[in-house]
Amino acid sequence: MHHQTFLRRAALAGAAVLLAACGSSAATATPRAPATLASPSPAPAATFPLGSIAPGFSFTLPSEDKALEDLLPDDIGGAAITKSSMAGSSLVGAPGSDLSKVLGQLGKTESDISAAFGIGGGVSVGAYRLKGVDATTLLAAFAQMLSADEAPTISDANVGGKSVKQVVTAEATIYVYTNDDVLFTVNKDPTGTDAAVAEAISKLP
Repeated sequence: MHHQTFLRRAALAGAAVLLAACGSSAATATPRAPATLASPSPAPAATFPLGSIAPGFSFTLPSEDKALEDLLPDDIGGAAITKSSMAGSSLVGAPGSDLSKVLGQLGKTESDISAAFGIGGGVSVGAYRLKGVDATTLLAAFAQMLSADEAPTISDANVGGKSVKQVVTAEATIYVYTNDDVLFTVNKDPTGTDAAVAEAISKLP
């Protein structure tokens, strides 16, 4: 069984929630992700109506680290970015998960980690913070775990006026940017463009 990278697991979890909200007009079934991803006592968050699925139905996106969400761009190409965030157990999942193992290796617990996600304008953006751990250390852990599964091509690049790492796998091209203790990821959605990626990266702190 392949080990999933902790960043991919977190990104997929956040994307599941955000895509349910942003793609509601094309959905044919009621999204189930929020029931398992939201914490028992979530912080205040925006409620997105899904009238096209079921009149009067809505759900609340988790917003457990608003400060981290605020580091993401508000818009790309004039399109608003829908944001969400998770922290602690709602992000890590069950004990023994890949992310839980990474935290143990770095001497951290689930209370130390949070992640924010944004989608819109043809891009997906993520921000990951592990308290007391420099983002470059987090990047090294990401690269090591990714290499074990996918043998990615990792190279230096300059995109949006910033020095980034370009991580190319069989599935996607992900741009990784670090700033202090935050690791950012940016990648195109199916309808996205290189210009949208560059704009997203340029708007990161």
